[in-house]
Parts: sequence; C-alpha cells; structure tokens
Amino acid sequence: RRLPERITEPDRTWFALAAYNNGMGHLEDARRLTQGLGLDPDLWMDVRDTLPKLEDERWNTRTRYGHARGSEAVHYVHRVRTYHDMLGRVVEAGAGSRDLAAVAIRYEPANRYAHTMSRIVHQLL
Repeated sequence: RRLPERITEPDRTWFALAAYNNGMGHLEDARRLTQGLGLDPDLWMDVRDTLPKLEDERWNTRTRYGHARGSEAVHYVHRVRTYHDMLGRVVEAGAGSRDLAAVAIRYEPANRYAHTMSRIVHQLL
C-alpha cells in the first residue's frame, strides 16, 4: 500500500513517518476516522489530531486494524519535524557538516532516531 498521490509535501513526508512508526493500516484507519469527523484526511494537521483516538476503544472498534498507539506516531513525527526544522536553520546560517554533527549529538544524544535523522541531514546537504 502507498499513500495516495493527491497528498502533497510536506504532509506526504509526515504521513510516511507516521506510517513507518505505526503501520500503514493504522494510518489509513486514522485517515478514515478523520474524514468521518468532517476533517481533511490528506492534511497531516487533521490526521495528527485523530491518530491518538486509535488508543481509545470507543474509536478503535470502528476501524479495520483496531488498537494502535497513535499518540506515539504523533510524538515521533513531531520530534523528527522539530529536528528537521532545527537543522534547516543551522544550514541556512551557513553551518558546515561538523556543526550539523554537533547539533545532532546535542539534540539526540541517545541516537534513538539516528537512522531517520541521518536521512534528513543528507537531504539538507
């Protein structure tokens, strides 16, 4: 399964990260719930608010894939977005790769998201 082509950037990236964290099926469940609430299932900001409902039995029993830790996916995307924005500001300021590495170590010393963060750094360089 893939994200619909009509979803554009930057929402497409945020959806991809949420699907990586929580699974495409759960993301699709959240998108369907979002649409049922009269919101836009193609906008991250709308689906972001719906994803945590997948933890609630009152909502997840209405979905195909059931319970999911939707708030974890929201938190994951938020952390990657924050890091992405921070690195973007560092690059705009003319920093070199050593400065980027220093920011990465300072922001995420445990390297919990090292793989994703590494891809973002390479996109910015």
